[in-house]
Amino acid sequence: MKSKVLIIEDSLSFAAYFCDVLSDSYAVSVAHNASEGLSIALADQPEIILLDLVLPDVDGYEAFKNIKSHKTLSDIPIIFVSAVSEIKDQMKGLELGAVDYIVKPINPDIVRAKIKNHIKIKHDFERLENISLKDPLTLVGNRRLFDERLDSEWRRAKRDGFSLGLFMLDIDFFKNFNDSKGHLAGDDCLKSIAGAIDSSLKRGGDIVVRYGGEEFAAILPGINLEAAQRVAERIIENVNKLQIKHPDSSVSEFVTVSIGGAVALPCAESEMTEIIKKADVALYSAKKSGRNRIVLAESAF
Repeated sequence: MKSKVLIIEDSLSFAAYFCDVLSDSYAVSVAHNASEGLSIALADQPEIILLDLVLPDVDGYEAFKNIKSHKTLSDIPIIFVSAVSEIKDQMKGLELGAVDYIVKPINPDIVRAKIKNHIKIKHDFERLENISLKDPLTLVGNRRLFDERLDSEWRRAKRDGFSLGLFMLDIDFFKNFNDSKGHLAGDDCLKSIAGAIDSSLKRGGDIVVRYGGEEFAAILPGINLEAAQRVAERIIENVNKLQIKHPDSSVSEFVTVSIGGAVALPCAESEMTEIIKKADVALYSAKKSGRNRIVLAESAF
């Protein structure tokens, strides 16, 4: 699949020339003003944007700020394109955060090389970013991903009036398991449990992370209490199906998990920490009342 390139250029002839230069290698979209460019960028999520400095509605610097103000567009590299070759103008664009500056008239080979290099840098960075958000043992998300995703989903739920579900999950008597079977078996157990939880989450926006030690968390945007209960039951069932022997558990002969969860409809004044506290309290209740069970709480806060 070709990488997407968005050209925001008011000159019809120059935009057409850019398309001729790039269309063999890239999927090119064109906008002739900043407003149209922003709309296309939000809809198409291009991998790089070429932005003319002179536009009919706002100048390129202002258009740059408008694009970067949107979270989904903030990481897209932008190259300024202009007939203005003054160093101070180039420096202003680079200081704003543009990755490069191309001066008209363009050299097609240079333009193609710059776009290729900046898209490669973006892809390399994304690969590193994905690695940094994964737990290296279980290969599910890590605590950093949890913090980032819960924050974004909480904000979205508040803005759009959606509910948000959060599970906290703990492997029952995991310390006993480690002590009796050893840390290598403990690592294998953690990987198996992470896989069982992950396979239980069927919806595209749901994620599981390793929260710390033997504790996992799952974020379930837009879910209600009944659906959350079904997901939790599926997790319990899938973990039990693993039949990992646990001779030092007082709950079962196999490894089990306890699940505490909260489903919230955030209001304008509520804080994200409230849903974490609710899920933690529910997990404590699940463990205190016998383990290998589910306790869910529903609330508007």
